[in-house]
Amino acid sequence: MEKKTKATARPKAAASGTTRRAAKSPVTTRPAAKPRARATKAAAASPPDSIVRASAPSVDRDQVARVAYSLFEESGFQHGRSLEHWLEAESRLSRGLKL
Repeated sequence: MEKKTKATARPKAAASGTTRRAAKSPVTTRPAAKPRARATKAAAASPPDSIVRASAPSVDRDQVARVAYSLFEESGFQHGRSLEHWLEAESRLSRGLKL
């Protein structure tokens, strides 16, 4: 009894060791986007309404750190409120208040 094998036909390029690339699918284009309005120089120079500029004088970082630490002590060394303590310290020092 003879065994029958399936003969598969190979492309000539594959048989010679090179591979053929598949044909590229057609490129689809997206619909054109709506043009965006450009900002004018005057609008770009002024900050948005959501940003408030502080007119308070700058305070020394070391002073803020000392006051923030004292607020941390007053809170019973409660962790997770460092930003709150720092901002409160800056606020107190900019108003001229100290502990």
